[in-house]
Amino acid sequence: MVVAVRAEAILTAQNKLRPGLNAAARELDKFRAREKTSMAAFSSTAARAMGALGGAISAVDIARRAFKSSVSMEREMYNVQRATDASSQSLKEQEKFLLDLARATGKTKEELAQLYAAAGFAGRPARELGQFTEYASKATVAWGTNAAETGQALAEIGNIYDANQKRIEAIGDAINSVADSSASSEKDLIEILRRVGGAGKILGISAENMLAFGAALKEVGVGTEVASTGLNAMLTKIAVPDDDFDDALKLAG
Repeated sequence: MVVAVRAEAILTAQNKLRPGLNAAARELDKFRAREKTSMAAFSSTAARAMGALGGAISAVDIARRAFKSSVSMEREMYNVQRATDASSQSLKEQEKFLLDLARATGKTKEELAQLYAAAGFAGRPARELGQFTEYASKATVAWGTNAAETGQALAEIGNIYDANQKRIEAIGDAINSVADSSASSEKDLIEILRRVGGAGKILGISAENMLAFGAALKEVGVGTEVASTGLNAMLTKIAVPDDDFDDALKLAG
């Protein structure tokens, strides 16, 4: 009897509590749904914010690189102005030429400005500076040299041989051709020509023949500096009247 009364009491209590529990469960479900919606909205907002932040950082980085490039080019154009004594208007035209050439050749505008300035500092005629720069930009690729080295070497060779632009290009092509057909590198031959070309020119020896002499010595393993020194000594000896040396040359054929 007691058990039956207790069971009835428990059932009665459960029946009374059930509506409240069901209501609480519904409220919990609603809360969870609102929480899920809020989290989704927050995530979306955060994603947009991060995207905007990433875009802003990217824009700042692009601006920074553009500013750095602009400053770098400005520095190179200052050297061009020093090398050519160009007026403000002329300098603008030179910069436009270099930018157009950079787009056409794939070289950086700074490299081309270095070539242009090197030619100007070496005293190349102003009318040839553009063509000099265009040819030198190709030579940097063929010779494996940087812009400063190439510009300086070609300008010096032009001065040694009193060469115009067409002749400079002929000598440059000969350097490339001899290097391709011998054990010499373009850098070796350029160095020999720079060191010995002047002495050879006094004796009427062409740049092409000097390159052949240098390549022949390199073929038998003579170092570039030793080859240059030896050729210079021989040419100096030839230039000085000496019957014994002349007779030795005749015997050597």
